[in-house]
Amino acid sequence: MNIHPKVTVIIPVYNVAAYLPQCLDSVIAQTLDDIEIICVNDGSKDESLAVLQKYAAQDNRIKIIDKANAGVSAARNDGIAAAKGKYIAFLDGDDFLEPDCLERVYETAVNGNFDTVVFDCYLFDGNHKSVWEDNSFKGCMQSGECQLYDFMSVVWNKLYRTDFLKQNKILFPAGIKTAEDVIFSLQCYFCKPAACCLPNRFYNYRMGREGSVTSDFSCISRDIEAFKYLEKMDIYQRQPEDIKHKVVNKFVVGVEGYIRKFSLAEDKKYMAERMDFISYLKKKYGAATIYKMVYFKEPNLLQKIFSIKNSHDKKYKVITFFGIKFKAKRLKKA
Repeated sequence: MNIHPKVTVIIPVYNVAAYLPQCLDSVIAQTLDDIEIICVNDGSKDESLAVLQKYAAQDNRIKIIDKANAGVSAARNDGIAAAKGKYIAFLDGDDFLEPDCLERVYETAVNGNFDTVVFDCYLFDGNHKSVWEDNSFKGCMQSGECQLYDFMSVVWNKLYRTDFLKQNKILFPAGIKTAEDVIFSLQCYFCKPAACCLPNRFYNYRMGREGSVTSDFSCISRDIEAFKYLEKMDIYQRQPEDIKHKVVNKFVVGVEGYIRKFSLAEDKKYMAERMDFISYLKKKYGAATIYKMVYFKEPNLLQKIFSIKNSHDKKYKVITFFGIKFKAKRLKKA
């Protein structure tokens, strides 16, 4: 392996022993051979470290950083600090790459002198792959030009020039457990990278894994915490209002998306948490601006007196009569 390989792949590892072989096999088998693979074992309690040690003994491109648990942000930051590659790619320990991912993306970055290359992904549920249809993302892929939207999401569908990250001191926010990748990606966007999008699906994202940080209700409060962390950053505060509004919209959609995903629209605790967040945003960015972003609209006076609507899971009719709510099970169609 060269002193400065073409690509460093950083893999944070925490209790993913069952998925690590598929993950590591996909990296080892890459058509681009000149890579280093930094695996950061973040205090795993299962057999993850043993799996890493077995693979490292067979392939000298694999380096292991073994540390006490400090979260995925700290793990990735340790990987960045140790990286010697010209470019950096992030891979989660329960996901895997297509065989030509690194070669194709690296060639694009070098030939176009790009700081960041964005690519598409498959969704993987353990049995088969599917495609996530997103019209906003699709438009950027077709044009090849990256927009703000491409940097308001994950880090694993991007290749980053190492010098760009280090010169701009771009790191993951320590202590933030969800949306940490959004904060990282937005820092990149705010630093104005030379970037492009590829339509190719090079990454396989595993859905619905038990223990994933986005698989429980706490992700709602964590997303709110992440936004308020971002909001305090100087680089965010220097952005124009239209950019800030787009970022705010991203987090509003995220919080309300979790409420819809987990069918929490009738849960007083989580709706109150959501309402506190919306009220906070209205004071900061204006009620009219935020109202356009929200999915769960506040009922008007007539709706507070009487309304009939479906529950979020569509199993019940929710009837409001003089402020009192009743649930009636919906009849199945014959």
